[in-house]
Amino acid sequence: MSKKPLITRSALRSRKKQLSEQEESALFDTENQVAERSQQTFHISRKQSVPTQKITDKQAKKELAQAEKQIDNFYRKEKKKTKPLKKSRSLENQRSRDLNGFLTGAIIVVSLLIVVVMLATFFL
Repeated sequence: MSKKPLITRSALRSRKKQLSEQEESALFDTENQVAERSQQTFHISRKQSVPTQKITDKQAKKELAQAEKQIDNFYRKEKKKTKPLKKSRSLENQRSRDLNGFLTGAIIVVSLLIVVVMLATFFL
């Protein structure tokens, strides 16, 4: 297996530059389309006309989500989900105190049993 990198830094830089140029042109195109759409209205009846601003906002959000998805697919880098915390410092401290009390009691009981056994062996 060769020790050369799969892609060089210069090639990566050129790809990023191309992608940024494409995104800028796409963004400029979408801004022009959004401006044109915002100027348009559709008529429900002769008395009412509803601007298409809400519709264009949804479409713009949808296009943005698709662009982000394409970028994610290109680099194949999944976003890591944050896991909910199961432990807290206060719970860990409480558990440590409980375990400390139990172990102290166990040490005292074992030491008393050792003393009883030693007394029994010396005096019996």
